[in-house]
Amino acid sequence: MNSVFDYIYFRIKKKFYRRDNNGIFAAMLLSMIQSVLLLEFLVVISKFFISRDLTSTYAKQIGIIGAVVCLGHFYHTYNRYYTKYWKLWDLWKNESPTIKVIKGWIVFTLILAPLIIMILIGVYL
Repeated sequence: MNSVFDYIYFRIKKKFYRRDNNGIFAAMLLSMIQSVLLLEFLVVISKFFISRDLTSTYAKQIGIIGAVVCLGHFYHTYNRYYTKYWKLWDLWKNESPTIKVIKGWIVFTLILAPLIIMILIGVYL
Protein backbone atom coordinates (compact mmCIF):
# COMPACT_ATOMS: atom_id res chain seq x y z
CA MET A 1 0.00 0.00 0.00
CA ASN A 2 2.87 2.36 0.70
CA SER A 3 4.19 3.92 -2.43
CA VAL A 4 6.50 6.73 -3.36
CA PHE A 5 3.48 8.89 -4.14
CA ASP A 6 2.04 8.30 -0.66
CA TYR A 7 5.27 9.56 0.84
CA ILE A 8 5.43 12.56 -1.49
CA TYR A 9 1.85 13.50 -0.55
CA PHE A 10 2.64 13.07 3.15
CA ARG A 11 5.74 15.25 3.04
CA ILE A 12 4.09 18.02 0.99
CA LYS A 13 1.02 18.13 3.21
CA LYS A 14 3.18 18.04 6.34
CA LYS A 15 5.24 20.96 5.04
CA PHE A 16 2.20 23.11 4.18
CA TYR A 17 -0.20 21.82 6.86
CA ARG A 18 -0.94 25.18 8.51
CA ARG A 19 -1.77 26.91 5.25
CA ASP A 20 -3.33 23.90 3.52
CA ASN A 21 -4.90 21.69 6.16
CA ASN A 22 -7.33 20.05 3.74
CA GLY A 23 -4.54 18.88 1.39
CA ILE A 24 -5.59 20.55 -1.85
CA PHE A 25 -2.08 21.87 -2.60
CA ALA A 26 -0.47 18.49 -1.87
CA ALA A 27 -3.00 16.67 -4.06
CA MET A 28 -2.55 19.25 -6.81
CA LEU A 29 1.23 18.97 -6.78
CA LEU A 30 1.12 15.18 -6.69
CA SER A 31 -1.38 14.96 -9.54
CA MET A 32 0.74 17.46 -11.51
CA ILE A 33 3.80 15.25 -11.09
CA GLN A 34 1.89 12.16 -12.20
CA SER A 35 0.24 13.96 -15.12
CA VAL A 36 3.57 15.34 -16.35
CA LEU A 37 5.09 11.84 -16.20
CA LEU A 38 2.17 10.49 -18.24
CA LEU A 39 2.45 13.37 -20.69
CA GLU A 40 6.17 12.75 -21.17
CA PHE A 41 5.52 9.10 -21.92
CA LEU A 42 2.80 9.98 -24.43
CA VAL A 43 4.94 12.64 -26.13
CA VAL A 44 7.82 10.21 -26.62
CA ILE A 45 5.46 7.55 -28.00
CA SER A 46 3.73 10.06 -30.29
CA LYS A 47 7.05 11.29 -31.70
CA PHE A 48 7.76 7.82 -33.06
CA PHE A 49 4.31 6.63 -34.14
CA ILE A 50 2.20 9.68 -35.08
CA SER A 51 2.99 12.10 -37.89
CA ARG A 52 3.41 15.80 -37.16
CA ASP A 53 0.58 16.71 -39.57
CA LEU A 54 -1.87 14.58 -37.61
CA THR A 55 -0.88 16.03 -34.25
CA SER A 56 -1.04 19.61 -35.52
CA THR A 57 -4.50 19.00 -37.00
CA TYR A 58 -5.95 17.79 -33.71
CA ALA A 59 -3.83 19.86 -31.29
CA LYS A 60 -6.76 21.79 -29.78
CA GLN A 61 -8.83 18.65 -29.19
CA ILE A 62 -5.82 16.86 -27.69
CA GLY A 63 -5.26 19.81 -25.35
CA ILE A 64 -8.89 19.82 -24.19
CA ILE A 65 -8.83 16.06 -23.59
CA GLY A 66 -5.54 16.41 -21.70
CA ALA A 67 -6.97 19.17 -19.48
CA VAL A 68 -10.06 17.11 -18.68
CA VAL A 69 -7.91 14.07 -17.87
CA CYS A 70 -5.65 16.18 -15.60
CA LEU A 71 -8.64 17.65 -13.74
CA GLY A 72 -10.16 14.19 -13.33
CA HIS A 73 -6.86 12.89 -12.06
CA PHE A 74 -6.64 15.73 -9.53
CA TYR A 75 -10.16 14.94 -8.31
CA HIS A 76 -9.24 11.27 -7.94
CA THR A 77 -5.99 12.08 -6.12
CA TYR A 78 -7.71 14.48 -3.74
CA ASN A 79 -10.42 11.95 -2.89
CA ARG A 80 -7.86 9.18 -2.44
CA TYR A 81 -5.71 11.10 0.04
CA TYR A 82 -8.34 13.28 1.75
CA THR A 83 -8.64 11.06 4.83
CA LYS A 84 -5.32 9.29 4.52
CA TYR A 85 -2.94 11.89 6.05
CA TRP A 86 -3.19 10.71 9.65
CA LYS A 87 -2.67 7.08 8.63
CA LEU A 88 0.45 8.13 6.77
CA TRP A 89 1.53 10.28 9.71
CA ASP A 90 1.26 7.27 12.05
CA LEU A 91 3.36 5.29 9.61
CA TRP A 92 6.19 7.81 9.27
CA LYS A 93 6.08 9.82 12.50
CA ASN A 94 9.12 8.09 14.02
CA GLU A 95 11.58 8.72 11.20
CA SER A 96 15.05 9.60 12.34
CA PRO A 97 16.22 13.13 11.44
CA THR A 98 18.90 11.92 9.02
CA ILE A 99 16.49 9.64 7.18
CA LYS A 100 13.96 12.49 7.07
CA VAL A 101 16.53 14.82 5.47
CA ILE A 102 17.61 12.21 2.93
CA LYS A 103 14.01 11.37 2.00
CA GLY A 104 13.23 15.09 1.86
CA TRP A 105 15.92 15.59 -0.78
CA ILE A 106 14.59 12.58 -2.67
CA VAL A 107 11.08 14.06 -2.62
CA PHE A 108 12.45 17.41 -3.83
CA THR A 109 14.27 15.65 -6.65
CA LEU A 110 11.17 13.66 -7.59
CA ILE A 111 9.16 16.87 -7.77
CA LEU A 112 11.68 18.59 -10.07
CA ALA A 113 12.68 15.58 -12.19
CA PRO A 114 9.51 15.42 -14.36
CA LEU A 115 9.81 19.11 -15.17
CA ILE A 116 13.49 18.80 -16.08
CA ILE A 117 12.76 15.73 -18.20
CA MET A 118 9.99 17.64 -19.99
CA ILE A 119 12.38 20.47 -20.80
CA LEU A 120 14.97 18.00 -22.09
CA ILE A 121 12.35 16.27 -24.26
CA GLY A 122 11.32 19.64 -25.68
CA VAL A 123 14.91 20.60 -26.48
CA TYR A 124 16.29 17.34 -27.83
CA LEU A 125 13.35 15.39 -29.27
